[in-house]
Amino acid sequence: MTRLKHRALTSVLALAGLAALLVPLHNFRAQRALQAYKVRLVAKGEKLTIEELVPPFSADAQRAANDLVQAAWQLRQGAVVPNNLPKAMEFVRPGKANVGWKQSAIRDAKKTNTWEELAEDLKMNAGPLEQIREALKTPQLDMNLNYKMGFNLLLPHLAKVKGVAQWLLAATINDLHAGRLKEAAGNLNTLLFLANGLRDERLIISQLVRMAIAAIAISPTWEALQADGWTDEPLAELQKNWEALGFLQPMEQALAMEGAMGIETFDRLRNSSAERRQLFDDLLSSGGTGSTGPATPTNIVEVPEFALEWSKQRLLSLSSGRNRLAVALVLRR
Repeated sequence: MTRLKHRALTSVLALAGLAALLVPLHNFRAQRALQAYKVRLVAKGEKLTIEELVPPFSADAQRAANDLVQAAWQLRQGAVVPNNLPKAMEFVRPGKANVGWKQSAIRDAKKTNTWEELAEDLKMNAGPLEQIREALKTPQLDMNLNYKMGFNLLLPHLAKVKGVAQWLLAATINDLHAGRLKEAAGNLNTLLFLANGLRDERLIISQLVRMAIAAIAISPTWEALQADGWTDEPLAELQKNWEALGFLQPMEQALAMEGAMGIETFDRLRNSSAERRQLFDDLLSSGGTGSTGPATPTNIVEVPEFALEWSKQRLLSLSSGRNRLAVALVLRR
């Protein structure tokens, strides 16, 4: 080996050794900086662990949530609910809306139903609906979620809860059509109790569902105000229940909880190659691309590159055949 080659090899080995030393040093410094940042956050009052952010236990709230979900599963599809709900506050021109309960029938573009059919749907489900009303007399619902599961946590109750909101809307409009103001007020207030019951469920999607339920409650509230015969007492109660709805603090708590869940998730990914492999294999299998996709990351440093490549392949899969419209809609947003 010539002297020049020897020097070149020595230089390469020295650089490789230096790089091998710099990587763990950089990792150590980054971890130390992260830990210092967490200490500063905690000193300011931030909560960074799931245990600190789990809502307080309430046996009554868990019992009410269980009763609600059980009743929701018992609701049977009828001729009108949930596929052809009575129109409520349907806008016909700017600033003008039809009063749904005053209409002669329940119509949409493809189907017409009668008020008698709606009444029959509600009669068929009278038992579960009464159980729902009883459950929602408890001011808080606790679905006993295991936040330690992180983003693998399943939330089948949310679809059921939103379905309950549709039934309560239909019951309110039906009562208004029949002139039963007391019963209409009861169903409308129960709908608001439903929106407020999940306020302590500390997940962003749960808070979005709460907002959706509150949005559902707007139109029957307007419909109720178009009826004559109200006294001050039920209107004051309705106003109080609307005012009780709060969204900012529950959403803030949900963001904090998901931040803590993210910290624990990345800790597990950082320390367990098996968990990394499982997570990214699940992502690939759910992509539906029909290809093998990018290679599963072997360490946490490769995660950003994997995420970018997976996203590109997912978008390309949508751009073929019948899914081109979906891509166009996504790109327009």
